[in-house]
Amino acid sequence: AVTERNDALQKTVQAQQQTPATLKTPRQRLAYAAGVMFAQDVRDAQASNRMLGVNLDGTLLQAGLSDALNGHLRLDDKALATATDDLADAAREGFRKVKATQSKLAAAWLEKFRKLKGAARDDSGFWYRVTWEGDGERLRLDDVVDVVVEEKLADGTVVSDMDRTGSGLRQRVSDFPPVFAAGLLRLKNHGQITLVVPPELAYGDKGYPPDVPPGATMIYQVRVSDRIDGSEIKGGPSGAAQKQNGRSAG
Repeated sequence: AVTERNDALQKTVQAQQQTPATLKTPRQRLAYAAGVMFAQDVRDAQASNRMLGVNLDGTLLQAGLSDALNGHLRLDDKALATATDDLADAAREGFRKVKATQSKLAAAWLEKFRKLKGAARDDSGFWYRVTWEGDGERLRLDDVVDVVVEEKLADGTVVSDMDRTGSGLRQRVSDFPPVFAAGLLRLKNHGQITLVVPPELAYGDKGYPPDVPPGATMIYQVRVSDRIDGSEIKGGPSGAAQKQNGRSAG
């Protein structure tokens, strides 16, 4: 009887998947948008799990979602609770290993970086090194600047590179996250600085799946393309600096 019920449920789900959704009315589109949002949450959770070394079978994951939504589970309460606990244990162990790995990578990277001429530690906790001070006067908080940022992990993995994508960021120095602003204030026009930002000032223990692991120390190469005359700011935060605005970095 259980097998027959599961087969019938599977056929119902397949039939629903094959039926095109009607999106003519606002309420229909609202419901569809809600489904898209829920799916994005699931995708984010999958990305987080993969980063922790927990790889889940996609077909069974979808089956669990469908069964839960339809109120017909294939596991009894005891078996489901056991599986849920096992998943939580695997995630905790994966989290511990990933954080330990990131900590070792950061320590090794900093050991070399601290020996470079001009490397110093800011009072707030990040390290920096001005690779080229620039020309003219020092930047001020009310200056509007064009900057290009490369963001990478301590193992050398490039997370984002504005130079490579041909993008940039224009805004007032005071509008940058504190870590970036503190770095920019050490530069003049066309200057460049390396920022080594610990996890507590970057993405923290959550990371930024699928690109940034939990507990990652971030390395930023920040270059001032130009100091802009006037007070008009075109565009807004994007790329690495925008992620820092929304998710951490000082």
